[in-house]
Amino acid sequence: MHLTLRHKVNGAIIITFLLIMVLFVAIQVPFQQHRLQRTIDSIEILLQTLVERDREQLANEIFDARLTAIDLRIKEMRKVEGILGICILSATGKQLGVDGLTPGCRKLSKEGIEGFHQTSRIQKKQWEGRSILQYQNKIDFLGEKLGYIQINYSLESVESDQKTAFIIVGSLLVTVLIVMLVALNLILSRAILQPITYLRDATKLIVQGNLESEIDTARKDELGSLADSLDKMRDAIKEKISDLKRITNIIESTSDLVAVTTPDQRVQYMNRAGYKMLGLKEDELPIGQRIIEGHPDWAYQIIMTIGTPAAISEGTWEGETAVLHSDGTEIPVSQVLISHLDANGNVEYLSTIIRDITAPKRAEKELRYLRNYLGNIINSMPSVLIGVDSESRVTQWNSEAQRATGISPKKALGRALADVFPRLAASEERVQQAMQERRIVPGSRQAYHAGGETCYEEVTIYPLISDGLEGAVIRIDDVTEKVRMEEMMIQSEKMLSVGGLAAGMAHEINNPLAGMMQSANVLESRLTDVKMRANQEAAVAQGISMQAIQDFMEARDIPKMLDQIRESGKRASVIITNMLSFARKSDASSGYHGLVELLDQTTELAGSDYDLKKKFDFRQIDIIREYEEGLPDVPCEPGKIQQVLLNILRNGAEAMQDGRVKAKDSRTASNDVPPQFILRLVHESLSDMVRVEIEDNGPGMDEETRKRIFEPFFTTKPTGSGTGLGLSVSYFIITENHGGTMSVASTPGEGTTFVFRLPVKGSAPS
Repeated sequence: MHLTLRHKVNGAIIITFLLIMVLFVAIQVPFQQHRLQRTIDSIEILLQTLVERDREQLANEIFDARLTAIDLRIKEMRKVEGILGICILSATGKQLGVDGLTPGCRKLSKEGIEGFHQTSRIQKKQWEGRSILQYQNKIDFLGEKLGYIQINYSLESVESDQKTAFIIVGSLLVTVLIVMLVALNLILSRAILQPITYLRDATKLIVQGNLESEIDTARKDELGSLADSLDKMRDAIKEKISDLKRITNIIESTSDLVAVTTPDQRVQYMNRAGYKMLGLKEDELPIGQRIIEGHPDWAYQIIMTIGTPAAISEGTWEGETAVLHSDGTEIPVSQVLISHLDANGNVEYLSTIIRDITAPKRAEKELRYLRNYLGNIINSMPSVLIGVDSESRVTQWNSEAQRATGISPKKALGRALADVFPRLAASEERVQQAMQERRIVPGSRQAYHAGGETCYEEVTIYPLISDGLEGAVIRIDDVTEKVRMEEMMIQSEKMLSVGGLAAGMAHEINNPLAGMMQSANVLESRLTDVKMRANQEAAVAQGISMQAIQDFMEARDIPKMLDQIRESGKRASVIITNMLSFARKSDASSGYHGLVELLDQTTELAGSDYDLKKKFDFRQIDIIREYEEGLPDVPCEPGKIQQVLLNILRNGAEAMQDGRVKAKDSRTASNDVPPQFILRLVHESLSDMVRVEIEDNGPGMDEETRKRIFEPFFTTKPTGSGTGLGLSVSYFIITENHGGTMSVASTPGEGTTFVFRLPVKGSAPS
């Protein structure tokens, strides 16, 4: 309900009157109670005096039991105004006389008599709706109690006086209230309400947009000052509206979305560009909607958790978010949030400016995709690619360059080429040459050392000439494998030539060897066979007996020498047979073979190895064989398995010889334990494979060497003494050609053990 100013003033007067009434009652109630108590005290004194006056006569009459006299005495006492009734009782509580209204006056009990032991007692009571005073006292004479008296006194007149006083004062207050209401309403109507009503109507005109109406400012009081202020406010509003129209025209003509929201994120205003950006019609007003309805969830979270707090604390916030088109499409935008505070520093409203960045985002995405695509191409290349400017400072650094140097692109960019890639310092002159002559400087092969190895790389330089940009691209290709492959091919050709030469030599040696062994047999037959007829005839012809010839030969150990010639011939024959078997690339013997025979044949073949420079003789090495009985045959190419075994035996023999030489040079005890191989063959039934172990008591290997022992081209021998292919080829033969496994265990100073396993079941290698 709307209350007018008149209602409010009248209400204030009434409330004031009520407060006065409450105050009056608060004052009058204790005053009237005090007045009533004083009246009661006066009545008590009156009744006490009345009893004291007739106490002696009443005592005599009670003592003599003169009831008629008592009745007369009571009636005489009732003539006092206000007394309603009197009752006389004996000392035992028996009623002796009564006149008028005497409620509760009867024969008293013991407890009732006890109540009269006091000198006097007066009480206010209600009886039949009437207020009375009941006075009680004892009647005695010379200290002897003779009886009791009870007097009931009416309080109606006293209460009537109190009510009259309240009515008079209340009537006076009501009259004052009515007079005040009438007088103040007249004053308010003329002095305040009419001018205020005028100003209200003028204000309504301003609110309705009528800013041309005149306002009377002739009054010189406060309302006149208010009218003057209202007039000035109207003029200020006219000016502000004019400024606002200009600002609104600017906002409405911009292509950016401009909106104003309440602190709780409800839209208050949005320009035409906003409707267009969101795909809304002008009648689809978002006013009052929360901004969450215009943003995707992720963007709303950014605005609420980052943007709005930053705008409130710092005044503005700028970032990238998104808005939702009416069809549900996300539109990427750049957004500015501005907080507007009131005089108390609280947020009054928030404004935002939103710009569609779909086209820049698309271009940025395409550019980023193209950059990433080109970067992936560059980084996926196996070559090191480095871009430099005219001052040889790095402008491009691919992943292979980072891998080769351990320097990230972030740390390499902008630095001098010689600082980040020191081994290219020698190529700076060629880089400048490529840029000056604007031509490609072809690759040159150069060697470098890495991880204890010699590696090779090829450096090619390309000039950069585009849009005034000057620089060069350096491409570095690792050609280590290529160089090693070339060396391996050369070595392979050498090995093929050596193999062919060995086969030819074996065939050539076989003929004179056969003649030598045949001649040795003939010599033995002709010199030692005494029963042969031809021998006897020849001896007789020369005058010598066969017995004498035989004695001479035995005296000179000629039969033993012939046996040694024959044994040497047999041993040479075995060596030649093994060489022929090793030199063959393949033969018809591929199939199931016994490893015992292959290991023994290879050991015999290795026994022919002797190095004059190192004074190395395989025959000086102890061979300990630990073969399990009943070993099954395995499918294999015997020539290749022999190649593996021979590589391991030769490497072990050379390592033990080198270890003994070094031990002698350092004067350590080394002659006590001779070099030895322990050859083990074991059938592993669980995996159904035959395990071959070759253990030596050489110097062993450190961990780094052990890890790289099967790498191609890795060798611990001096340059020119080995290719580093022997064990890598052996590993390939066991694992790839025969489906087995190969490993090595070694501890420095405790020897080395090579272990390889060959499966028992499977098809023989072809």
